[in-house]
Amino acid sequence: MPWPARSLQGASTLRRCPPPPASPRPTTCAHAPTSCAGCTSTRRSSCSSTSGTRPAPARSPRSPAAGRSRRRPGRSRPRTASPTARRSAARGCWRPSAASRAPTASEGGYGETPADVGETIARAIAAGAVGCNLEDGVRNGELLRDAEDAAARVAAARERADAEGVPIVINARTDVYLRGADDPEAAILRGQAYARAGADCIFVPGVTDRETIKALVDGIDAPVSVLARPGAPSVSELQELGIARVSFGPGPMGVALAALARTASDLLGGGVPADELSYRPPAV
Repeated sequence: MPWPARSLQGASTLRRCPPPPASPRPTTCAHAPTSCAGCTSTRRSSCSSTSGTRPAPARSPRSPAAGRSRRRPGRSRPRTASPTARRSAARGCWRPSAASRAPTASEGGYGETPADVGETIARAIAAGAVGCNLEDGVRNGELLRDAEDAAARVAAARERADAEGVPIVINARTDVYLRGADDPEAAILRGQAYARAGADCIFVPGVTDRETIKALVDGIDAPVSVLARPGAPSVSELQELGIARVSFGPGPMGVALAALARTASDLLGGGVPADELSYRPPAV
């Protein structure tokens, strides 16, 4: 509470109010009642003595980082190949790998040259990553990166990971089928080049034909991965064809959103609340 107002009679005999000491409550006046005649407000900035001067407010100590804006690690990765995008990607893979080592998606490597890709891998490893995707598709376009250039980027990633002492798993992705081409020979040639450059697995998303999948498995001297999507063989059939890894991409998110849309439609139509509304994930 503020000190009660005092009479200004005899104010000329009052001495100047000294600067207030540091206080844990900076919004109240810290002066003694016998030394200040003007403390009538709970805000220190309004405290003044009868001499017309205002004491300087005490400043609390600040750390060098005080007032500095803090950015949360981005959850989505930028599409540009720049140092800023590389830093964002490294920050993005920090959270899941803080408690355990985890893979991360490096897209095209976030850099224009193989050396840039190596730097991205080093930063990802420092953040806790033990695996990555490297794509040969060019963002914002329908073109594929030159196969020789893409292989050089894979080789740079492998070389830098070995130098860091972390044998990361490189999942080299070729976007031949995602770009609309039905060319198993091109996919095989690219897969072979990436495997020789140091890739541990060759990811060919977009292919659904069983014979083509079998041809990829037989023609590439490395484990082959495909994307599970409508029209593709079942997971058990993919295993029989020799597929070593199955990716579901954003599919699980689509399943969740589709369930949400169905439930919302039922409820808005006056339906009975579904049992799934009471579902809670099991505690870890």
